[in-house]
Amino acid sequence: MSARTARQSRGQTFRAIIVTVLGAHIRILPDQDSWPQAPGRYGRLEWRGPEWDTGERRLYVFTPRRRVVCRLRAVPSVHVKQLGDSEGAFWIAADDVGAIQAVARILQLRRRRAAGTGRSAMELAAIRPTGEMRATSRPQEDRSTLPRGRESTQGWSAHPCPSKVSLM
Repeated sequence: MSARTARQSRGQTFRAIIVTVLGAHIRILPDQDSWPQAPGRYGRLEWRGPEWDTGERRLYVFTPRRRVVCRLRAVPSVHVKQLGDSEGAFWIAADDVGAIQAVARILQLRRRRAAGTGRSAMELAAIRPTGEMRATSRPQEDRSTLPRGRESTQGWSAHPCPSKVSLM
């Protein structure tokens, strides 16, 4: 089996598990070693393939946050793989639907945006105001009449606090 085929089957297996348990809206990305992972706000869900000795399919959970480690340890069927001072790695059986859903809620896995919800760069450029039509937070004054070196008679340049404060 070639490396490309192995990579595709890794991603397809993980995607099949995630789609059946959590739905098709979860974002799945490859990590540095081309293993699929589902990143979240508080950690990530990973697939490392079936166990080499038993053939059991497991999902691995990693979080770098101490408080999330405590919450993950409270979930039944989540097993500790490795604990550090402020990070933790856990594993879940790939067929344990309840545990995977609970872990996904805790990690707040990222979701893919639906097609058609965003705008293309060309559409945004077409509707973007240009030149004098651009909206500002306050009316702009004519800068051609101001002496050179001063941008405004109001606002930040005329702030009452001195720019350098002596400590003596």
